[in-house]
Amino acid sequence: MALKIAEEEYETQFFGFAPSEFHETVQANIARVLGHNQTNFEIHPSRISPSWQKGIYCGLSIIRQKSKEVFVTIFFIYVFQKHILGVIMKLPDSFLLPSDADHETKATQQDINILNTEIEGLRMQLKNEKFMQGKLKAELKEIDKVTAEQENMSSGTVGSDAMIEIDDAKEKLVFLGSNVRKLVWAVKKVEQVTEKIQQSDQICQPQLSDILFEKSFK
Repeated sequence: MALKIAEEEYETQFFGFAPSEFHETVQANIARVLGHNQTNFEIHPSRISPSWQKGIYCGLSIIRQKSKEVFVTIFFIYVFQKHILGVIMKLPDSFLLPSDADHETKATQQDINILNTEIEGLRMQLKNEKFMQGKLKAELKEIDKVTAEQENMSSGTVGSDAMIEIDDAKEKLVFLGSNVRKLVWAVKKVEQVTEKIQQSDQICQPQLSDILFEKSFK
């Protein structure tokens, strides 16, 4: 199982291979070579006298165990893992690949302020859009209501209460129209009287309010 070296993705991009995979490959090759040499060494005692073979095999077993402990503990843990993987093949935090260096920028306080202003502007636009959508929906509802009332009036399905309201509205419009006509007539009279006053050299000029009252509402 490959050793899990923390944060080795950047090293993988730089070297072209994962440091943990490199560690596993080297360890497997060294173990294979050592095992092959020990196997060859064990073949030779078979040619020695049987009385010596037991002691030799016992010694070879001890050598095999000790070499394995030294190989795994000292070489791969202290030398290979800590020094090679942890120091030599470990890129510093300040190191950047060329592809990343092109995009590395430091934002100034002015950039941050501009960005915050743009964000606030977008928020205000969003609020305005929501407000306008609400107003538009209300207007559409009002249009639908008026359209429905017009259709009811055209089809003769308007109720008695609605007809009373319509009659009241007509009377109010007639009354307002009459007052508007009187007001227009009064304004014209005021203009005529004012023009006459300006043309005369009378010392005591009548008040404009008196003229308006006398001439307009006889």
